[in-house]
Amino acid sequence: DYAFAGAVTSVRQRFVNELRFQVARRDQEVRSLDPACGGPCLGPEQGGPALEIVGVARVGRHNFTPQRRNSVRYQVLDTVSLERGRHLLKAGADLNLVDNRDISLPLNFGGQFFFVALSPNLAASFGLPGPVSAIQAFALGLPVAYVQGFGHPFTQNRFFDAALFVQDEWRLKDTLTLRLGLRYQKQSWGENQKSANFDAGPRAAISWDPIGNGRTNIAAAYGLFFDGQFNAPISPARIADSEDVRVAAFQGGLAVQAWRSPGRRLPQTVLSSAPSLSLAVSSRFDVPYTHQYSVT
Repeated sequence: DYAFAGAVTSVRQRFVNELRFQVARRDQEVRSLDPACGGPCLGPEQGGPALEIVGVARVGRHNFTPQRRNSVRYQVLDTVSLERGRHLLKAGADLNLVDNRDISLPLNFGGQFFFVALSPNLAASFGLPGPVSAIQAFALGLPVAYVQGFGHPFTQNRFFDAALFVQDEWRLKDTLTLRLGLRYQKQSWGENQKSANFDAGPRAAISWDPIGNGRTNIAAAYGLFFDGQFNAPISPARIADSEDVRVAAFQGGLAVQAWRSPGRRLPQTVLSSAPSLSLAVSSRFDVPYTHQYSVT
């Protein structure tokens, strides 16, 4: 990882301009530890499967690893301040371009088996008497479901994050100050993928010294704040799209067949013919937001 950053500040009478910029790279890799890999799993096809004995334990390879995250962020932030009488005016812009050069999501590439307690009727379908606990189902090699991902779990993308703000700090009296502001923010991932409601957030605050001796202060503030989405959930949806990465799920007999197959996985012909789970995000979606209030 590396980062280059700098700042330039200009002052002229009652005008101040602060310009900041940075170029930062993140190169991160998250790997599974799996005995089948003899240590860390380096490739998406290595290791597995994962076993989930529902209500008891989960062991084996993690569902989403190994993951590669390689990105470079370019950021420019400029803020200007101007003092006019009893007003301190501020405005600024914060522009970010994040170049995701390498993203991966090997969703269930190691495979995953689910073992649950079997009711008498379900146990009878396997030719067993009475109920069977989840541990006993595991010992007998009778999973109720099996999930397997395969394909090309790598992609690249860019997202753009822009924010603009204005603020007026107005000293109505020496003992009373009012602050009003508005922040506008938008994120875009290209291909017409944008946040629908990630835009204007008003801010307001008031500060009052009722006695005027500087020893007591009453303040109140309000703001509307939006959360940032960044790569979640856009990148996973673009990878697990039923084309680049397919995730097939099986129940009953095929799950048992997978458990008994070489490498604990079904042949590619069976996997390819099964319907695939896919992740999807609306081209315009609402992001979380909060109304924040405070009185002190």
